[in-house]
Order: sequence, then structure tokens, then C-alpha cells
Amino acid sequence: MVVKEEPARTITMRLRKSRFSPTDAAGSHTKWLHLLGPSVSIPYGHRTISPGVVRQINNAIAQAERLAKEEKEAKEGK
Repeated sequence: MVVKEEPARTITMRLRKSRFSPTDAAGSHTKWLHLLGPSVSIPYGHRTISPGVVRQINNAIAQAERLAKEEKEAKEGK
């Protein structure tokens, strides 16, 4: 699957929708953390996010969704 660059505003909306929250900024990057553990660092102040970073964000969101699903299934199983 080919990943294209994406507007930074869209990225932040997707991260917030997936229950990520910004934690701290180091230089020109902001770290976004999910309650279940996955995190991703995105450049701060850019209008667009490069395809490589978009791929990392997609992977972090997918990992968070998998962990949430596993946690939900574990709670239902008890």
C-alpha cells in the first residue's frame, strides 16, 4: 500500500480520534501517547507530514486498536 503525505491537521485529528494525546515536545517534534502504550513522534509546525511518518502513525494507530480489542476481549472473557 502506497502512503501519501498528509496534512498535519488531519494527522492530529486521526490521533485524537484514536485516543492518543500529546505528551511532550522535544525540539521540533511532539510525542503522542496512547493509554495502552503505543507512541509516535510527529514533527511540530509542519503543514504536511511525510509518507514515512504517516506510515509510522498508521502502524501506531493499528497497534493501539489491536491492544484495545485484546483488552476488551479479555474483560468479556472473565
